[in-house]
Amino acid sequence: MFNFVVTNISLIVFALVHGIIATNNGVFPDSISVSSNTNKWTQKWSMAIEKLGVEAKTVFPVYSNSTTKFTCPQLHRSRTRPQSVHALTPADINIVAAMGDSVTAGNGAGASSILGVFTEYRKLAFSIGGHDTVLERTTVPNLMQFYNPEVYGFSTGIGNVNSAAAGLNVAQPGNEAVHMLGQAQLLIDRMKSDNGVDFTNDWKMITMFIGANDLCEACNDWNAYTPSNYVKNIMAALDLLHQNVPRAFVNVVSVLDITQLSQLSEGFICKTVHLLVCNCPTGSSEATKNRIQELNLQYQKQLEALIASGRYDTREDFTVVLQPFLEQSRLPMTSDGVPDKTYFAPDCFHFSDKGNKQVGIGLWNNLFESVGSKSRNWHFGDEIHCPTDGDHALLKTSKNVLRCFKQC
Repeated sequence: MFNFVVTNISLIVFALVHGIIATNNGVFPDSISVSSNTNKWTQKWSMAIEKLGVEAKTVFPVYSNSTTKFTCPQLHRSRTRPQSVHALTPADINIVAAMGDSVTAGNGAGASSILGVFTEYRKLAFSIGGHDTVLERTTVPNLMQFYNPEVYGFSTGIGNVNSAAAGLNVAQPGNEAVHMLGQAQLLIDRMKSDNGVDFTNDWKMITMFIGANDLCEACNDWNAYTPSNYVKNIMAALDLLHQNVPRAFVNVVSVLDITQLSQLSEGFICKTVHLLVCNCPTGSSEATKNRIQELNLQYQKQLEALIASGRYDTREDFTVVLQPFLEQSRLPMTSDGVPDKTYFAPDCFHFSDKGNKQVGIGLWNNLFESVGSKSRNWHFGDEIHCPTDGDHALLKTSKNVLRCFKQC
């Protein structure tokens, strides 16, 4: 009987991975569409599903916060389009876009089972999801829409990178830093061909969040996942954007301390998934975990050095800003002092809908903190920053820290 169940689950996973099953009725299996270039990621997940057997059908609650209390005042939009990236407020952003891995693809964000983690709930992703309004979901695009209802490019539904629901979200599950150059080219091509984008004149906010899969794989090939390779790959993508995209404010979100996931590796399901999908920081020896933690730290430091070098501050209409709010953040805890899994998908790895909303607030708040003084230790439950007319409304860059609003 057990072998029969495992075999059938394996067949379902195969069908999900290759797009044969694509239901959306909220019942097992969850709707799914997995892009073709994520074979390593899907192979690992297939192994995990086989190992879980009947446990893969376990139904979990879908956690979502109640309605958000949002009382920020409106901003006055600039009478004319700003000419400098250092003079932008949220009301000036016309286009939002995103690059990254399964977190930005929204994998598992609305899942009620482990199989649901294959589903790309892009509409819920913290940096690019545009489902509902800011009162229900505090993603960055929803917050942006409060100040400029004409914001365009956010993800609107469930689907892979090539679906209409993706919008300008080119993130793909399983991708690593080495894939960012390809994503940058795809994004450029997509923006140029999209009738909703005025490529030359629209101000664009592009958010990149990458590195978790690099750290998950590092202990299998230390030479391939060095900090220098990580930064070199990101630099190649940023260089391409810098050379080809006018009027762009690029966020690079630092990778969090992924070794903390070992605190969530309790219970058969989460322990099995972590062991097979992201073993290096969660299921390996203490010596390996310590090495991953140091690698994690070097990723952060060398990425910051790249962005602080001024390489991307050679034009008035383009900049790259590091958003480090996750760097030193700790897992959310319950009142009993244990990790609060309601912020995570059933795999105890990806963010749940509730988690995405809270991470969205973290990124939003970082946008308005001065470069060099940005928070690196964000807390679940932080209040939403309300930008107000004048200097406090500026999206902070390395060059507007000392400028007053009228001079920008």
